[in-house]
Amino acid sequence: MQRRQFVGSGLALAATWPLRGFTAVLKGVGDAPAKSLAGGETVLPGSAIEALAASLRGEVLLAGSQDYDRTRRIWNASFDKKPALIARCTGASDVQQAVAFASEHQLLTSVRAGGHSYSGKSSCDGGLMIDLQPMQGVQVDPETKRAYLQAGSLLGQLDHECAAFKLATTAGTVSHTGAAGLTLGGGLGRLGRRFGLACDNAASFDVVTADGRFLRANDKENPDLYWGLRGGGGNFGVVTSIEYRLHDMDPVILGGSIVWPLAQARDVLRYYRDIAGDAPMSSTWPRSCTRGQMAQRLKSKCAGPEITPKARRGSRNCVLSVNRRVTASRPCPMWPYSPAGMSCLRPANTTI
Repeated sequence: MQRRQFVGSGLALAATWPLRGFTAVLKGVGDAPAKSLAGGETVLPGSAIEALAASLRGEVLLAGSQDYDRTRRIWNASFDKKPALIARCTGASDVQQAVAFASEHQLLTSVRAGGHSYSGKSSCDGGLMIDLQPMQGVQVDPETKRAYLQAGSLLGQLDHECAAFKLATTAGTVSHTGAAGLTLGGGLGRLGRRFGLACDNAASFDVVTADGRFLRANDKENPDLYWGLRGGGGNFGVVTSIEYRLHDMDPVILGGSIVWPLAQARDVLRYYRDIAGDAPMSSTWPRSCTRGQMAQRLKSKCAGPEITPKARRGSRNCVLSVNRRVTASRPCPMWPYSPAGMSCLRPANTTI
């Protein structure tokens, strides 16, 4: 292709490519009621909202916008909060602009990364939601055993990229959980006994603080902030990316659940107590007592009058469940922690 033709085709492509920084600009926006940090009512001038939209590469959504309802919803549907506006950030620069806007107008503010907050803190009523969902991406460096994650990414994305190199880090138990929120809260996961909490494996954070500064926090730079971000509480800033330490691990593991009727709980828990202290670090044994519909589903797979409930109330509608994950390669099928080793306890059902 001649140079003139190449340049011409490039210009034609550029002319048709969607420029989000321009298409997201709002015009003719009226004043909007909002909620302040102090909990009182305030009014956001339409001109200020327009200026915020013009400063972002991402979108600003208001009530009535096409994607407003879809974006404001979070995983826990018990919370149906309606922010005054949503800033859909595409990078740290957008986050800085959104934080500056919230500070200038003293707005109630929430941050949504994965949106998996059980207590509903990913959203707010009448304030500004800083939405990090457009910021998704994971890059793995197999040589240094590091993963670099954008704050809107989910655990499934992190696991998928790491598994390609037979690497892993502690990353929760549900693939659609946001990695950033899990890590900042400590981060329990199936690999916790072997590799520590998710926050133990966070080597550094990029964060926008409340005064709009962009900082890197690790054991050398801003070490106090680094300490705080690894389980020290909340409201230190908006994390935009995380660097994780990775560990060698075969992605093929042994795992599943073993279920007993509640009547066997005493024997099962005593056995659990006796073997848990000597269990290898590669083994994780969370346990729970389940009732209601989940117990019904578990017991419906089991036969026998002792297992099948005849009433919907009381202990007959409860089961004891032990979830097993063994991350070592090819564990012996007869060691005490295997399904065969626990067969003497007559489990009602197993998915291992």
